[in-house]
Amino acid sequence: MARHYLRGLFALLLGVLLTGCGLLDAHDAGVGSYDKQVKIAVAPSPTDTSLPITTTPSPATNPFNQGLSPTNTALPTVVPTQESDPGQINLSVTLEPEVVSQGKVLVISIWARPGLTITGILGSQELIFMNDGSRYWSLAGIAPSHEVGMQTLWLKATDSSGQIKSVAASFQVARGDFPIERIKLPPGQLQLLDPALVEAEMKELQSHFSRFTLQKMWQGLFVMPTEGPVSSAFGTQRSYNGGPVSGYHQGMDIEAPEGAPVVAANDGVIVFAQRLRLRGNAIVIDHGVGVYSGYYHLSEIEVAEGESVKKGQVIGRVGETGMATGPHLHWEMRIRENSVEPLEWIEREIGL
Repeated sequence: MARHYLRGLFALLLGVLLTGCGLLDAHDAGVGSYDKQVKIAVAPSPTDTSLPITTTPSPATNPFNQGLSPTNTALPTVVPTQESDPGQINLSVTLEPEVVSQGKVLVISIWARPGLTITGILGSQELIFMNDGSRYWSLAGIAPSHEVGMQTLWLKATDSSGQIKSVAASFQVARGDFPIERIKLPPGQLQLLDPALVEAEMKELQSHFSRFTLQKMWQGLFVMPTEGPVSSAFGTQRSYNGGPVSGYHQGMDIEAPEGAPVVAANDGVIVFAQRLRLRGNAIVIDHGVGVYSGYYHLSEIEVAEGESVKKGQVIGRVGETGMATGPHLHWEMRIRENSVEPLEWIEREIGL
């Protein structure tokens, strides 16, 4: 009995680690229609999520130490015409959307005179702003595990003379609709995974996602990287071998035949094109200003690191390399370290 208990405890702990890293897809690790030994039960998302909570600063912990209280920023997009005092810093803030769901993207726009340096903080995210004349803008990825309810965004503008103006803006995070998969892994599957390898592989990818290119390279809507049905949605929560629900699917799985073309979802630069133990043949594209897309389990890689690619250009082929038991593409979108819903990028023009 003790042996069975220890085996079950090991499976539970490893399952929590893997789902936190987003490694086990619906076709991965023997999970899905390709392995008849594996059973998946999908249930509606619970009222109270068991996901970890990312906290955000309260007004009393203003990171810019200005002692400000958050204000409602459902403001119209207005470009100031002429400031009465040329030395005064006037800011108009627009947040889109005003209510953002977990797993989606928040666009922050600040309208002010040119020549300012603007920084921001949202929870643990440092926001880097781009400047298009009188508009300064940044993107924030609201992770599926982000706290719901009213949130505080801290902004600071500094001019060339050192004058500073800080603003505390409020917006609402709504709960995302993420299903639950209850997965039973075959006994031999766990033996193929080494927790140290899982962590090392994630660190390798995070070293690329954490970089920031000061140029927006994508144009318009993103495109689906391959054709086929979605077999596992973004944000799916998992329970492994009867353990608690934990983690979430960091991308979406697209079922497609072996060798089907995989195209770049938008313009960018290849920053990673190598084989990984768990994700198999993998490609990561930097689209600029902290936006990345990842393409995993490929049978072939047809681009090289450092190569510029265009939307719709073939970059690889669908496969089942790495921890996968059937051909499919795992496609994910990230804003730096935060994974976000890929489908939003083909339905909404972000960062105009």
